[in-house]
Amino acid sequence: MGIILWHTYYLAMDQLAKHISKVFARGAGKNVILFRHAESLGNYSGTIIGWTDCKLTINGRKQAHSLYPSLRDYIPKFNGIYSSDLIRAFDTANISLGFNHTNEIKHDKRLRELHFGDEEGRHYDSLPETEKEM
Repeated sequence: MGIILWHTYYLAMDQLAKHISKVFARGAGKNVILFRHAESLGNYSGTIIGWTDCKLTINGRKQAHSLYPSLRDYIPKFNGIYSSDLIRAFDTANISLGFNHTNEIKHDKRLRELHFGDEEGRHYDSLPETEKEM
């Protein structure tokens, strides 16, 4: 099994393309490619968002779009495309796939990030130092 986890904030597309190529070159077996959503309004503002739904920033949309050239040739080989049900995750998937697979993206609430309870919506800087380390 090949697994790739790519954080869209720290994109190095030439490296991503090489990793994907290697994983698919192995042939048989299951391959999993995981992407964290691109920059959202909550990330940009420093807000703890967890399960709070928010859209991508303009920069986040550019980040997601920059994935497409690395994925384009391999999309037909995908057996499934999954996203959490939050708009930032769905938009990252949809944009990175060139808007051509909207109906194929399966929404799954179980793929959401951690829920931060009462802390959701608070600004990161407003947390006590002891909580910032958690």
